[in-house]
Amino acid sequence: MWNQEKPLKITIVWEQNEWGGVDSYLNYLLSDWPCGEDIFTVVYNSENKGAKRLQLSLKNKENINFLEIPSIFEYRPNSKTLSKIYKVLIYLITPLIFVVSSIKYRKIFLNLSPDVVLSQNGGYPGGYGNISAIFGAAWAGVYVRTLVIHHAATKPNYLHGWFRLIMERSLAKVLSSLLTVSEVTKNTILMNTRISDDQVCRIMVIDNGVPISRSAPELNPKKNSDHIVIGILGRLESYKGHEDFLHALYLLSNECLEKIRVRFIGGYEPIDFKRITKLIELLNLEAVVVIEGYIDANISEIICQLDLVAMVTNTFEGFGLTIIEALHNDVPVLTTKVGIAPSLFSENSPLIVNIGDTEGMAAAIKCFISENDKTVFIPTSIKEGLWKYDSRVMSRRYREHLSFEYIKHSVKNLN
Repeated sequence: MWNQEKPLKITIVWEQNEWGGVDSYLNYLLSDWPCGEDIFTVVYNSENKGAKRLQLSLKNKENINFLEIPSIFEYRPNSKTLSKIYKVLIYLITPLIFVVSSIKYRKIFLNLSPDVVLSQNGGYPGGYGNISAIFGAAWAGVYVRTLVIHHAATKPNYLHGWFRLIMERSLAKVLSSLLTVSEVTKNTILMNTRISDDQVCRIMVIDNGVPISRSAPELNPKKNSDHIVIGILGRLESYKGHEDFLHALYLLSNECLEKIRVRFIGGYEPIDFKRITKLIELLNLEAVVVIEGYIDANISEIICQLDLVAMVTNTFEGFGLTIIEALHNDVPVLTTKVGIAPSLFSENSPLIVNIGDTEGMAAAIKCFISENDKTVFIPTSIKEGLWKYDSRVMSRRYREHLSFEYIKHSVKNLN
């Protein structure tokens, strides 16, 4: 009989440019991995800023190795003119580069000989590098080839439509399974791609989780502020809703503004910093809002310094890990109806608003300010359901899934 605890050699492919939610997800997944005998190799591109952060977090894990590779899809010329020309060129020859990238990954996997390739894809199709790894794994004879999608799948554009059609119909045949972090992300796969057309690819949801034991409320330090401190955790990107939140603050009375302080915590590009800073000045909110940039600290330590976390994304969130991280720390969340928020909070919750509803955000802030008992914003029904978002549950489900896929493909090979 198969021993489920048989050690597996797992290669994680992770191409991205910036740090973000996938960094935290991988940290939680690997920190609480249930089988200490499994051997991991994390293959990442040289432009991946989150990889250094992950390496530092997992430095005591002797069964986890890191392999830096140059990405064929990522190169940024210094000149803006050259950069534009380069982007157009890459756009036109993407199908060719995809094949080259797949061949590159085949060589890597032939050298590593993994049992499992677990490729991490942010928004689908993204830069195609993580998807090409799946084809490389198939060509190298890797048993289990699983793609994880964390964000939305977009519809093909008019130039890449033919390539997406061929690639996705082929991808469905070489994938062992496709995992998404939420039902909303899964639905975008079903609606906007051709992966499920032939009904041969297994698509399932495994919810993200955070380490509950390291997020206990008793770790909360005493806040050094007489104000209500509200924090938005995330890069200064348009879709994260910082501008909407500033609009909501503008709608508040001076009496309300005097009671709060707002922290924007997360990395940014210079152009985004300039845009948000200028808006803060024009709205006369300099005394209320501070842009702190990226803070290199444990997320629980940051959240515990806040009275309220705001996640006001104005387009799409695949999951919304910040919501779970905050709730596990007993910190309420003001959120738009994205990711898992609608399934967590009831329609009449005072802290959940429609996307882009700045008046609703302002009303939610006023409600939070006026309510003396802040625990009412995290009802018992939510607390009782948080167990499913424990990183130990997430890691166990991943291990069980990959182990099952390995067994299934081992049996196929015997036949």
